[in-house]
Amino acid sequence: MKEKALFKAISKRNYFWATLIVLFVLLLDIVFSRSLSDGFLNNINSFPTIFTLCLLILLSKNYDNFKIAIQNGINRKKFWKMKMWLVLSSSFTLSVFSFVVQIFRFNINDISSSDWFFYNYSNFFSNNILDTIFMFISELFLAFFIMMLVNTWGSFMSLFNRLWKTIIYVSIIGSFIAFGISLNQTIIYNVFDYLVFSHSNGINNFFHLILGISNNGSNNNPINLIITLLVCTIILSAINYGVTKLQQVNR
Repeated sequence: MKEKALFKAISKRNYFWATLIVLFVLLLDIVFSRSLSDGFLNNINSFPTIFTLCLLILLSKNYDNFKIAIQNGINRKKFWKMKMWLVLSSSFTLSVFSFVVQIFRFNINDISSSDWFFYNYSNFFSNNILDTIFMFISELFLAFFIMMLVNTWGSFMSLFNRLWKTIIYVSIIGSFIAFGISLNQTIIYNVFDYLVFSHSNGINNFFHLILGISNNGSNNNPINLIITLLVCTIILSAINYGVTKLQQVNR
């Protein structure tokens, strides 16, 4: 079927460019470190991040894929289903890649304190097999959520012409800059610190509940996180479907 052929073509293109960028970064580090082993070990932690960023950028480019689909007689509903499979397959591939890299780093004692996700959700069951399984599932759902979010945003932005896209992005960047500047004000910073980090307010406790974060910061529950990510991803997929049904432009 046409949508399957398009799915395979887009997947091959995305994986090709993402892999090429990762190999290019590795090559650069080998050249500068003058050692294959040093270049590999120095960059192994960054491989999943680079691979993720490449896939996210490619998955956000919705209009070109939409245009090809329409030209080949693929209706919007089938195109949306193809996007869902594309996001899911990309998430699974990324999760497997990241998991293999993480296990390799763990075996060579290269897991550092900067691996927040690993340290916060890897010891809940006190069983290596269960912890490993749920770590993989958690990372899979996290990747699925992020990629669905980016793809939905790309689909939403494809509804606007270039002028409105520029206005929207400038407004978002300006808002972040203004927020960052406002944190320099003591009163605003104290309010932000209370809302985000205080254990005594309802907002913070709510986020701790849905993310499975315990008050002492240890033995956090990955099941809560998985359920939250699943619900958010389902909501995003429904929004994605609604946006896909609308007119997309590239002016």
